[in-house]
Amino acid sequence: MKTRIYTKIDYLNSLIANIQATKPGDTILLATMDFDVQFPVYDQLLSALTEASQRSVSVTFIVDAYKFLNGPILPPKARVKRHKNLQWLTLLKEAGGR
Repeated sequence: MKTRIYTKIDYLNSLIANIQATKPGDTILLATMDFDVQFPVYDQLLSALTEASQRSVSVTFIVDAYKFLNGPILPPKARVKRHKNLQWLTLLKEAGGR
């Protein structure tokens, strides 16, 4: 068995390539604790998931709820980030993802 160690960017780029290679009827189940569309590689990942869902791939994306907590304890910058993340998740849901 060959072991490969990825950097975060290498891992995400590999994941994006695998998502882009899916075909209608395939299933993607992705769970993460780290999600921030303000970083270009995450935007690319989320675009790949949306495109996969639009071509009849079953997409389920699970995110740690901590990133989406509501409340006055969040500083303004965190509230803006949360809003952008929620906007993207809404687009994925509208494309048929879960």
